Amino acid sequence: MSWPYIPSKFFSNFFKLVSYGMAAGYNINLIHGQLPFLDSCRDELFDRAMAEKPDYILCLDADQTYPFDTIKRLARHIDDGKLVVGGMTPHRTEGRAILFQWDENDEWKGKWSQEIGPNTGVVKVGGMGFGGVMLSPKIAEIIPFPRFDMIAHPRAHYKIGEDISFYKKCQEHGVDVWCDTSLLNGHLHLMNLGIQSDKVYDNDIPGFMGEKSLFWLYQMAGNFDSIVEIGSWKGRSTHALCSGCRGKVWAVDHFKGSIGEEEEHAEAKDVDIYQEFIKNVGNFKNLLPLKMSSLDAVHQFADGSVDMVFIDGGHTYEEVIADIAAWLPKCRRMICGHDYQTRGEVKRAVDDSLGRVGTEENFWFLWI
Repeated sequence: MSWPYIPSKFFSNFFKLVSYGMAAGYNINLIHGQLPFLDSCRDELFDRAMAEKPDYILCLDADQTYPFDTIKRLARHIDDGKLVVGGMTPHRTEGRAILFQWDENDEWKGKWSQEIGPNTGVVKVGGMGFGGVMLSPKIAEIIPFPRFDMIAHPRAHYKIGEDISFYKKCQEHGVDVWCDTSLLNGHLHLMNLGIQSDKVYDNDIPGFMGEKSLFWLYQMAGNFDSIVEIGSWKGRSTHALCSGCRGKVWAVDHFKGSIGEEEEHAEAKDVDIYQEFIKNVGNFKNLLPLKMSSLDAVHQFADGSVDMVFIDGGHTYEEVIADIAAWLPKCRRMICGHDYQTRGEVKRAVDDSLGRVGTEENFWFLWI
């Protein structure tokens, strides 16, 4: 990063990115650029990174945000033998993905890859936005210094940017460039300061989750295309998941209340909780209710078929143990749950099942 200041949205996102990377077992060093020109700054950062003898080098731009599991997912691609891989970054004003292929008829001309859309696999490209791109240290052996210099275009009166120059050198040295289209980065708009009111996500559906926890769930849901929620009650947490998730959300609950929580769920004897749930969240087109127990619903899902599983159903030790055991194989990216800090049986069951997990607010989580 070579910016003289860091936008607060990036700053917040960055610490989540690092926290989840460390929870996944990666040792992370931050190297910040000092040189004023971007081309020399990128080369300086790369050389300083190589001095640390890293396994991976992740390049971040401070005007972007990144899915929290970016480090683990890109590192897996490097482990599989890829040398340059990144996510999809939208153009700051046009919204299209910054992806291009080299023109077969003109070695110095690129063309936008309009046909490549989100969630279409890991695809080979000519180049992409450089924020959120991970490099293998083997690049140092293949592409000589300088790797990011601005090259004068042979037929035009301008220089090619340092990122395009790097991708051109990748092409010349036979290095394939890959884009994981399921990693959807954000691109920040930088504006003049003005008086404004930014509403933090909340809803007024009755339930047992506080505003901060609800907002965490809403933000987390934005990283996934499919979510299963275990325990929905009247839909307070379901609303957050459906609002944040760009894909399907299955809400699993028998709507009869939980063992040992008869007082909190006493109204289930006189009120049709499922109808309350539908009244509160039935308008979401991405919602798929499953009115049944967790252990019945699990049979409807293939192993590795769901991005995120959120467990907040029964809170006894035996119920949490059973839910984790049943749903962990179905999950391909993250399993998480609520009440880790406030219910001792939940914490004990999670610790006994999974060992060390990440925690935030009253949540526990584990990236797969």
